[in-house]
Amino acid sequence: EERFELLKSQCAKNPQLKETYIEDDEQTYRRLLVDDKHKILYCALPKAASTTFYNMFYYSYTGKFLDSSNVHCKSCWEEQGLVYLNRFSKPERDERLKDYYKIMVVRHPLDRVISCWNGKFTRPRLHATWRHNGPRMIEMFRKLQNNMTLDEEVRKGASFSEFVQYVNFLEATEGENHNQHWDTHYRLCHPCSIDYDLIVKVETMQEDSKVVLHRLGLNRSEFP
Repeated sequence: EERFELLKSQCAKNPQLKETYIEDDEQTYRRLLVDDKHKILYCALPKAASTTFYNMFYYSYTGKFLDSSNVHCKSCWEEQGLVYLNRFSKPERDERLKDYYKIMVVRHPLDRVISCWNGKFTRPRLHATWRHNGPRMIEMFRKLQNNMTLDEEVRKGASFSEFVQYVNFLEATEGENHNQHWDTHYRLCHPCSIDYDLIVKVETMQEDSKVVLHRLGLNRSEFP
């Protein structure tokens, strides 16, 4: 398939993309959701339809949807046995990586950044992502007016330009860590090291997700 050929080509051209995959480190697998019932591993990439996919898995177990306030409720999934791969021992991880059907959902990186901006930064103080990053971002990239304090500037919120500068700074500076909502595919899903069976694109998800629905025993009428 064209997507896998492109992936293979880019991994060969950029061997450094494999450096983030540390096989024996359980945190390498912190975004891989395990569905033992259907023998699926799903890399839950934030801002790439992860809410939709969480609901797919939950519905396949319960016949119910999680409402918008609970869709990221880990205890709700865990009650059904849906947990991340880093919770398993190495032999258990290796077995699932070898035998399970592995799914990765991708989205254009700029669309993910814009989605993160709209969801986390346009309503300051409402999201932990803003509280952890917003004040630092403004301090770094805004020239404060003589009669304004940093707290006053922070209350005004950040601009998209400041956000982009901040993301670029984190990417270019050794020792800095991205927030998961805009971190890269290769650092979260490790596609150059894990042999995925299906690559779903958000842009063509209506068609691509048919395979996922089939494996979960769902149909389009149940999950439009």
